[in-house]
Amino acid sequence: DLGLPPTVLGKARDIWEQVKDDLSWQGKKPSGIAGVIIYYASQNSTSPRTQSEVCSVSGISEVTLRGLLKILNRMVQSD
Repeated sequence: DLGLPPTVLGKARDIWEQVKDDLSWQGKKPSGIAGVIIYYASQNSTSPRTQSEVCSVSGISEVTLRGLLKILNRMVQSD
């Protein structure tokens, strides 16, 4: 629904492979996790999407996205 290029989706898969086993995700909605990973991947690409766009597709609030983004940033930086 976001019309992202395959390179961004590939990057999102790579990020998921890197962080999927982290216990910080326990209790989080799968749609939120997917949304934050897609948002993160798109921000570092030539096809960035806004928080609002990602949230409307993934069904989470922008506050939730920002909270999950903090968790994701810690995971990515610690590796």
